[in-house]
Amino acid sequence: MDHVFVQSEKMKQDLIEKGISQDKLTPVPMGVDNKLFDFDAVSVFPAEPIVVYLGAMDKARGLEFVLRTFKNVHLKIPRAKLWMIGGSEEPEALDELKQEAKKLGIDNATWFTGQMPMTDAINLVKQARVGISPFKPSPVLDSTSPTKLIEYMACGIPVVANKHPEQSRVIKDSQCGLAVEWSHEAFSNAVIDLLNLNKQGWIEMSFKGKAYTRENRTYTVISEKLACKYRGLLSK
Repeated sequence: MDHVFVQSEKMKQDLIEKGISQDKLTPVPMGVDNKLFDFDAVSVFPAEPIVVYLGAMDKARGLEFVLRTFKNVHLKIPRAKLWMIGGSEEPEALDELKQEAKKLGIDNATWFTGQMPMTDAINLVKQARVGISPFKPSPVLDSTSPTKLIEYMACGIPVVANKHPEQSRVIKDSQCGLAVEWSHEAFSNAVIDLLNLNKQGWIEMSFKGKAYTRENRTYTVISEKLACKYRGLLSK
């Protein structure tokens, strides 16, 4: 074939190692819809230490990890709240997570919103102080391009993510958060560090996340780069 569009830089490297020429490979990562976000608005430092998880609550995602991580955070910052924004097509999945929160003693500090329109979910995310993007390490999943990381950045909130080829690269390039090892201790310590940022430090990190997303990860930017590549291929 003349060209291959892959999902991430990691997938590109994987195929180069299989013998595909790098000239035939172009990453097309996940992004966000410009219309959902106001990149020029100045972020307002949240008064409450709210931690947010945005995404599906399906069992396969292993979100007990998030709850156990937040328990460590709550022990150090009793005022902290966890908002779990999203629903599941598995009827019992949310109930099981709620039961786990109760067992951990954090049910009074945890809010499960259930499924809601994307615009409403984004408005809630903007009220949080920290977004978390746990993506369990896996040889299969390492080549993916996680979306929630970019959504948090577009909302202007600092992010804690685990070390993952795409997440680590984005956080390094944007300076909008922390990428840590996959463990409850590492995640909770990073969340605590970001919750304890002063107002100025938080706003600076918020600005960096928005700027990176606007310049690199809106679908307007991504689609134009894709179209440009197609035009180049079709002109040969």
